[in-house]
Amino acid sequence: MKVLVDTPIWSYALRTSHKEYQKEIDQLTFLIKEQRVFLIGPIRQELLSGYSDLRKFDGFVKRHFFHFSVIPAEAGIQ
Repeated sequence: MKVLVDTPIWSYALRTSHKEYQKEIDQLTFLIKEQRVFLIGPIRQELLSGYSDLRKFDGFVKRHFFHFSVIPAEAGIQ
């Protein structure tokens, strides 16, 4: 089963060093390794808008973030 990971979990994993979120970060890491994570466009956009530093964007986001499947937000609407 694929899992849609919402913005706050990505933000914790990408931007925080607080140990209080380690359980969520570990779960996200597990899901990524299992290739069960997907995104919808609005979540990707929220995450990308948080990177105003071009070096961080080019360094991490370009190399690691774009390989996740993006499913159209309206795909589940019938």
